[in-house]
Amino acid sequence: MTKYNTGNPVGSSSPLDLYDNAENLDAGINGPGHTWVDRKGATRKSWVGIEFDFQAFLADGSTIEFPTWAAAAAAAGAGQIPANRQVAVVGDPGTHADQVSGVTVPNSGRYVMVAAGLQWVSAEVLSQKADRGSVDALSQRVGAIDAGVFYQSINDVPASSYNLGTDFSGVGRAFISIYPVISSAAAWINPAASATRIRVRVYTRSSAASGLPGSSIDTLQREIVVPLATVRTMLGGTGPVMIEAKFAPLEVGKTLPVVVTFEALDDANASAYIGYYSVPAPSGYSFGYVKSSASGNWVALGATQAVLALVVQHKPDVDSGTSVGHSDVSWSEPNNHDWEDRAFAGWARSFVANAGASFSAVSGYFSDVASCDLIQIRVFARRITESATPNVPGSQAIQDMHLGTFRFPVSEMVGTETAGKFLFDVGQIKIPGGRYPLVEVVGLHQNGTKAALGAGRTDYASSPVDTTWMLPSAGTAGFTLLAQNRTVSIGLANVLKRGTSEVAGQMYPQVEAHGRDIEEIQKRLDSILVGSSSEGMADSIKPVLAVSGLSLSLAGSSAVIDGVAVVFSGEFTLDPPASASGSTTSLPLKYSQFGAGSYPTQNPNAMLWRRRLSSVVVTRQSDGVVLVQGTDYGVDSVWGKLYGMKNVADQVVDASYNYTRERYDLLQLDPVTMTCSVVKGAERDLDAHDYAPVASNRFIPLYYLYVRAGTITPVPVHLYQDGVRKDTRVVFDGTLSKGKRLIGRTRRKLQRGQAVKVLGYGDSITSCGNLDLLWYFETLPPDNRAAIPTYNRGDSGGAFATRVSWNWVAIQAVKAAYGYVDSHESNPGGLPVLTYVNKGIGGTNSSGSANNGSNATRLADALASGADVMVLAFGMNEIGSDSTFDNMASIIQQAQASGMDVLVMGVPKTNAITDVRDIALWRKTNRTLQLVADATGCPFVPINWLTDQGGGGLPVAPEHLCSANYFNHPGLIELKHYGLMLSKFFL
Repeated sequence: MTKYNTGNPVGSSSPLDLYDNAENLDAGINGPGHTWVDRKGATRKSWVGIEFDFQAFLADGSTIEFPTWAAAAAAAGAGQIPANRQVAVVGDPGTHADQVSGVTVPNSGRYVMVAAGLQWVSAEVLSQKADRGSVDALSQRVGAIDAGVFYQSINDVPASSYNLGTDFSGVGRAFISIYPVISSAAAWINPAASATRIRVRVYTRSSAASGLPGSSIDTLQREIVVPLATVRTMLGGTGPVMIEAKFAPLEVGKTLPVVVTFEALDDANASAYIGYYSVPAPSGYSFGYVKSSASGNWVALGATQAVLALVVQHKPDVDSGTSVGHSDVSWSEPNNHDWEDRAFAGWARSFVANAGASFSAVSGYFSDVASCDLIQIRVFARRITESATPNVPGSQAIQDMHLGTFRFPVSEMVGTETAGKFLFDVGQIKIPGGRYPLVEVVGLHQNGTKAALGAGRTDYASSPVDTTWMLPSAGTAGFTLLAQNRTVSIGLANVLKRGTSEVAGQMYPQVEAHGRDIEEIQKRLDSILVGSSSEGMADSIKPVLAVSGLSLSLAGSSAVIDGVAVVFSGEFTLDPPASASGSTTSLPLKYSQFGAGSYPTQNPNAMLWRRRLSSVVVTRQSDGVVLVQGTDYGVDSVWGKLYGMKNVADQVVDASYNYTRERYDLLQLDPVTMTCSVVKGAERDLDAHDYAPVASNRFIPLYYLYVRAGTITPVPVHLYQDGVRKDTRVVFDGTLSKGKRLIGRTRRKLQRGQAVKVLGYGDSITSCGNLDLLWYFETLPPDNRAAIPTYNRGDSGGAFATRVSWNWVAIQAVKAAYGYVDSHESNPGGLPVLTYVNKGIGGTNSSGSANNGSNATRLADALASGADVMVLAFGMNEIGSDSTFDNMASIIQQAQASGMDVLVMGVPKTNAITDVRDIALWRKTNRTLQLVADATGCPFVPINWLTDQGGGGLPVAPEHLCSANYFNHPGLIELKHYGLMLSKFFL
């Protein structure tokens, strides 16, 4: 309803904007629609939409949580809690009189809303909320263990059943997990018709002693309520069902027991009857339990009695990369489209010919997808001996094995408006031997009821080997066998992915179109992605390096190769870099208070482009007088600069001096012969780190060695692989996986080939030389600087614009991976365009004062860019500040409110020579940035991990960090590696 649509920034006082705001707010508050569009074009939830979502939330059976009893009581008194709804109070240490019984009860606990008020049920609730940082840290540790692969602690096939009766309302089992992490628990149960939900609880046990569920040795870790409506949709009525409860990854170890319970509840949250399917009592630690319907108490089963059949597993996040294509394992191309109508809600199919198959995706030709809220896929494995049995997938009667349930929000899918082939990434699934896969695909509404989902079909001259079932969209019937010469177009596939390896620094030419075949895509990826390291054959490598002068010793080094421990060693003496003499004529000698001990750009005198100066002689040109060192001038021998010590006019001088060069060598290991060698690098006067050698074929880099003037600084690159420290790989992969989800909106636009705009917002590192200009590299020798590719941007005063900042490095990687061009390139092929807007300003921080990050005027200008994603980078100019968190939170929240995804960059480590501040302050700022990113729901890009704890993530010694000014501006190599880490979140 934006009538005038002025495009003015937020904060405008124009009457036209006030009119648009009033009209839009009227629609948002009083209108019937679920959304409204503000004057900046952002779609927002209306009051009706908020009420609808809240009611949907209430309807799904979730527990309402309150921080205090007073807040819960107030909500109940105001009629905001529906009847029979579960309520939890977490972290309130007080007591009160129960509103129903009058008995004094703890404030923290579980409640149910009845007519008389909130009735206290139990204290079976965590005493306080898990700290979010701790939960996410756990997710980071466990969320990416071989992403996409099932880790099954228990995978029982039921052997018998305890039929539904009136004896039990719950069933449980204690066991010791064979894997240290679990994230789902499933069981075949038979709930009474009156049951509407199943409550699943997961406890960890403090000792291997026996005890009933919830006893003093148990700690409640997870509670999940699973509505029965959805599973009964597939079943077509009541009866035995497979219940799967998914929860946040839980670290359980492999030595202490875990207890899982399933309880049937009705609409009033009262117990309902339950039957269950069992297996013989296994050996080792195992206890079975049932909950008596009569007493409501848990009872232990006998040592030899059959126990609940369970499937307990951990399924990490499958979004470990971006799908760029797939190869079909099994696929039936549709040749008939009669089934593409709204009469159907779901489809299922067997794949008898694919016994023992391995696949990572389910494909299908579907229509009416846009009418669904969710697409649910279940995967089962059936014994080959039952291939002629017509039972629907998941049949307990023939002991089908349940391998996973997956739900895909339709709002995140591409092309749902038209019929076509869809690909659903389910992670790597291996069908057990002697079994073949069955796949069930159902369209659902948000509340779990059936939606319409049409499908393509394939007609055959005779009945196919595989079996097909269909689920009607109307009525209560379940899946029905289709005994015809046809099958549904559902298939199995393996997904080709990008974004799981580090993108190479050299970006190859743009490809000209989407929709290429698999081989062409794979070639493109091979040209972009770094291949796996030679270290794949080594379980671990532990070099022990001793340095004395220019001598090295690897005595005592060891490795584990193919599971066998071996030792290796080596003794080396490195050649000293050359010494030389030089001279510079007609040099202006300027007075400066910044001399030795300052960083180079503080001293206004010109660089001599030599380091480690000695025997300096300075002669004044005007009269030939030799000036006195320490009186007339000083020498910054470290950085190769002179400075006048007398506050007089500039003097033109000639200087002669001796200097020593520097070099980066590489110490490497041959993992076949277990011998070490040294690759000698090029000698340079100032910037040897930009000319470091690379490892020989099949060799593993151990250390880069910064060699100069009788001294070596080793850089332990063996600690890192593909830009990630090896002992933090799981944590980083969890951080990356979570971060990709948090910028899903931008990633989906890239996957669809839509125009994308990136906003850089930060300090001088973002600005990179007053908006990506060459002069940023103030201390880069002329020949090195001349090698940087430049172009004429139109506002750059000639061909001085660069694409080397960390944002540009990431953009180049994204362009190459997704087939984009940037807005400064010609585009004859009509490729999608990626635009970069640089709003960095040098010398600024995140505060709200003039020109700084949270200043209203500066921020409004940045937000008016209409970018899809903001790369936010403040911190370098406020290291150790206590106000960073609040300032950054304000920027992030305003950017998110304007519709942007946001990524927060860590702060690079500064130069070890010129920055003598306590490193704890740098770590404090990076920790603050990580916390604020977490608190506001956006990714943190941990570039600080590359250089902390001894470094090695960059092939750069601490003395060469921030080599663009040798203080706090990262140089070429650093920007490249920081940008590559940033790019991982988009790929």
